[in-house]
Amino acid sequence: MYGNFSKIMAGLMLVGSFATTSVNAAVIDFESAVTGGCTATGPASISGFTLTDGAFNNATACSFIASTANSGEQYMLNHRLLNGELTKNSGTFTLDSLWVHADLRNGQTTVRFQGLDGIGGNILNTMDVVIGAFWQEIFFSGWNNIKTFSWDPISPTASNIAIDDFTYNTQLTPLPEPAPLALLGLGLLGLGMARKRRS
Repeated sequence: MYGNFSKIMAGLMLVGSFATTSVNAAVIDFESAVTGGCTATGPASISGFTLTDGAFNNATACSFIASTANSGEQYMLNHRLLNGELTKNSGTFTLDSLWVHADLRNGQTTVRFQGLDGIGGNILNTMDVVIGAFWQEIFFSGWNNIKTFSWDPISPTASNIAIDDFTYNTQLTPLPEPAPLALLGLGLLGLGMARKRRS
């Protein structure tokens, strides 16, 4: 009887731990990023991410690329000849959406977005999008467990692509609350004892 009880309690605790999993949504608007003129050298860090082959820039300094940010005054750019990579420092994320702007000097551009399991790692998702030299929102569906987000101009190949308002989710798994599980366990123990007295 008590062996079964311990198995039941272990199962309930496992279920409880999954039941308390939550999602934490966040938007990076790049306003808190340190900028140094209009560069795209990197690496740079913001909000638990590291940017390589790109930089965070101010719309005033980079007005010849994108004269405004989608929100605020700052955005991130890839290096003109390289694909930019934004890597989560710890864990993975789900990409929801972002705002993107083609280089004013080039106009319409095809950009390749990729989700990878790490810098230079396996490609988990790919999407090619034709964008213009104005801010437009791109939505991503099923881009889960991403470690590194990459964007690369593929036509023309030499182009700075601006990204703003990067929206993503991370999964948080807090510890199960002990009080409800303890009360449930005591109730089951009481039921078990009452059954034992009857028999």
